Amino acid sequence: HPRLILDTNTLTTLRQSAANNSAQWQTLKATCDSFIGGTVQYPTGTAYPNLPNAGQGYEGDAYLPALLAEGMCYQVLKVSNPTAAAPYGAKAVDLLMKMSTPVTSSGNLGEAPCTDDGYVMRFYGVGFGLGYDWVYELLTPAQRTQVYTTANAWITAWEAPNGCADFEYANPQSNYFAGYFHAKAAIALATYDENPSAPAEWTDWLTNQFAKRVQPYYAQHLTGGGWPEGFANYAPLSIVNMSLPAREVMTATGQDLVHATAPYSYPLDSANYAMHFTWPSLTYFDDRDTNHSNSTTQPPGTTQVGMFQQILGELTYWNSSQVGVFNQYLTSVNAATSGYGTADPWLAFLEVNPAAPVTPLNTLPLSYFATGMGAVAARSDWGTSASWMSFRAG
Repeated sequence: HPRLILDTNTLTTLRQSAANNSAQWQTLKATCDSFIGGTVQYPTGTAYPNLPNAGQGYEGDAYLPALLAEGMCYQVLKVSNPTAAAPYGAKAVDLLMKMSTPVTSSGNLGEAPCTDDGYVMRFYGVGFGLGYDWVYELLTPAQRTQVYTTANAWITAWEAPNGCADFEYANPQSNYFAGYFHAKAAIALATYDENPSAPAEWTDWLTNQFAKRVQPYYAQHLTGGGWPEGFANYAPLSIVNMSLPAREVMTATGQDLVHATAPYSYPLDSANYAMHFTWPSLTYFDDRDTNHSNSTTQPPGTTQVGMFQQILGELTYWNSSQVGVFNQYLTSVNAATSGYGTADPWLAFLEVNPAAPVTPLNTLPLSYFATGMGAVAARSDWGTSASWMSFRAG
């Protein structure tokens, strides 16, 4: 440990970024510092306490970025400055133990896995796996047991036939399923050596959830990128949850799912879709899926910088030839939107490389066909005043 995401090469890069006092490190460290000295609320406690205290926020959406920030600060500093790293590690452990508090019939302090039909899995479940891995050596045997026992119960609840999440589990494409998909991979890989259920969880994830469900579905329906639920709300986190598991499998096992014989290209395809379906102004996204989701016409969503930051990091990790042009696009979107919707500090620190190359946008083709969704975008040029169009087959 760590075996998920923070492999030797990645940690070396991140530690150098911290040594260089990069802007991303400054933001991450300030976030980590902001919780030191505070109290972590149980899931049943105050959801939005004032700093330096921490609460779960909306169904866990405040727990997860705090946990991963503290865990990352700990991992970055534990070799060069163990004294400075210690409070961050301790805070991450505190967060993880509060998150994994089991649900009890009386005096309950824990979160139920079926809250909001399992919506909570995208925050709690992912946190169980990544948190366990990133602060593994700081956890006692009893604490490890608590985490994986709770995690196992959450997976069981999510997968139960006719259970609380069955309407989302039945189809391998939705914001709900994306959270489960990421959580199960992270839990199985992180807890593999201690958790009696982990080997079976991992086998099911790799041979069933991924090989029989996600990979063929995405190859048929999402080659070329896109997100059927729209980009104004669900897409950014969903793309994270459908991209990072491939990286976690690579760092934990050495198995490359992205470039396999039956490739899982979605983490890379998301780049072209994001560039071609953002309006020339760079401030709005072609969000017809959100617009047409009901009888009420909604305005197009503003382009979220954090989505571009995350996609760029995955392009870099998988050695894509599009790193330079996508980095330029990220820079342009960031300027046009005044940094709207930047990634959580831990994710920005992981995915943004200040030294990444830059390639002019006019090297891109003027049209793009996302074959999976049957979506086409075309423009007159790559300037912000260009004429632009898009249409969807079917």
